[in-house]
Amino acid sequence: MSAEKNADDLLLSIGGCGRYQWRLVVTLHLLQILVVFSLNSNIIISATKEWRCADETICGRIRNVSDFSNSTHGCPVKQCKFTLVDNETVECERFQFHDNTTFVAEWGLVCGKSYIPTTIQSMDLAGVMVGHVISGQIADLVGRRIPLYATILCIMVFNLIGYFSVTWSMLAASRFLLGVGVSMFLTVSYSLSSEFTVNKWRVWAIGFPSWFVEVCMFSLFAWLLQDWRYILLMCALLGVPFLFTWRLIPESFRWYLAHDKIDKATAIIQSVADANGKQYPDLKDFNEINSGQTLRERKYTFWHLFKTRHLIRITLLLVVVWIGLGLISYGIMYGIQTLSGNIYLNLALFNIVPLPVVFLSNFLQNKVGRRITTSMCFLVVTVGGAIAASVQVFDAPHKGIVTLVAAMVANVGIGTAWGPVQTMTLELYPTVIRSIGYGSMNVVSKAGAILGPQLNYLNTFLSRISFLHLCGGGFHQHTVLPWSTRDKRFQP
Repeated sequence: MSAEKNADDLLLSIGGCGRYQWRLVVTLHLLQILVVFSLNSNIIISATKEWRCADETICGRIRNVSDFSNSTHGCPVKQCKFTLVDNETVECERFQFHDNTTFVAEWGLVCGKSYIPTTIQSMDLAGVMVGHVISGQIADLVGRRIPLYATILCIMVFNLIGYFSVTWSMLAASRFLLGVGVSMFLTVSYSLSSEFTVNKWRVWAIGFPSWFVEVCMFSLFAWLLQDWRYILLMCALLGVPFLFTWRLIPESFRWYLAHDKIDKATAIIQSVADANGKQYPDLKDFNEINSGQTLRERKYTFWHLFKTRHLIRITLLLVVVWIGLGLISYGIMYGIQTLSGNIYLNLALFNIVPLPVVFLSNFLQNKVGRRITTSMCFLVVTVGGAIAASVQVFDAPHKGIVTLVAAMVANVGIGTAWGPVQTMTLELYPTVIRSIGYGSMNVVSKAGAILGPQLNYLNTFLSRISFLHLCGGGFHQHTVLPWSTRDKRFQP
């Protein structure tokens, strides 16, 4: 055996992408359903549906009520302040909602409290950001497997707390802590998927568009349940069967090797070879390569991402890319609430439409590289954002439907960009700091994501601002991507 063999060569010798890898990756994508349902539930439960002032002493005295084309029974829809017949300006304090299926309706979070729903959305994402701060460090210290199942339990518990919430502040706290669990799950899950697959199949292991399919499933169940509390209860109970998959998920053999636990790594390599019907390989050369590279008592931290000039360049460029991913993605995601049409159908459409393009993206990553593929995705975002912003600026006819289609185009671009960016990030960092690097990039993405819901709040004052940020952000990302990692092996 050549002395230059590495972990990818070892995986190839025991089956490459065999039955063991298929079982592992499929299980991880199924576990992801809990995360998808929990994270996307905030889009539905925080929606502000049709409402009007319910104060009859105001509605019966509105000046020029005939001027309101959307008015019935005296009060126009979604209006807080009114000028009465005696020229007095008053603000409504009692509201009537079309239905009470969201927490916005249950707690009357409109007018002077209209900032609260977007604040809860941002709290959710702030929790995701905090989770990414600690998830990489935890995964690199104690392994991948234990944190993975600990986060499943956390997500279940905090969904249940959300179900029993009696105030919006209690719900906000539960969403924050749920976000911590969501981010830790994603960091560990992607690391496991990538560390058991070879370069050729890593794109599909990480970038297979199960997320989009699972969001469509969530849209259907949310439409059937309607009520926000039942949706959170569903998310909590969904995690129960996933706890029984413990025996299907192994610890990462790469993590064992990096921490000088050769015996445990050997046992996992043996199980992979057996499952794939391959002979157990001679690990002599492989162990020699890893000798001197194990952690022993050494601990790796965030600062090791800036250890060398090469790592500094990688990290800074990826920071810019991931911030743009978060800002644009979550700006679009929570902007679904403001678009015309049925929110459940829109959420499903926004995840069905990108599917064919995601498959094309996974193919292109191995043909033209990660950087070029991602750059093409951001170009699509720029086009969609430019069309939507132009429609708002010039008040074009059929503005609602054109804006919806343009937003879908931008969503296709940004949704497709996640796969190549995630793969590129995992491939650029060495094993010993891979989870820290990936977790850190998710932190900066959520720093941008926190601003996404607030852009939609500002959209109530300036209707084009969210689409201008799509156009500008997409073009900016198109110009600053790091170099391609096509055919790049994992750093040892």
